[in-house]
Amino acid sequence: MDYEKINEKRENIDRSITWIEEKTIDIFNSFDLIKDCFSKKCQKKKNQLFNEFNLYLNKLKIEEDNITKIEKEFFLSGNPSGINE
Repeated sequence: MDYEKINEKRENIDRSITWIEEKTIDIFNSFDLIKDCFSKKCQKKKNQLFNEFNLYLNKLKIEEDNITKIEKEFFLSGNPSGINE
């Protein structure tokens, strides 16, 4: 695979990770607003936020796997940019 395609994949992963980070920050901020509330409505919202957080954590694990794949592609491509030579 050529360097441009590898770099494009890397940029996509970077954008995805940034998006995941923004979403998890939103979740933490939402949780912080209700952390001292223990009503059924708040508990339901906390559960929802927890489930969303787990979803994004799983997405992050997928991106970690994608990073590993790109690293392998990069090194198998012969490292055309001369990085780390």
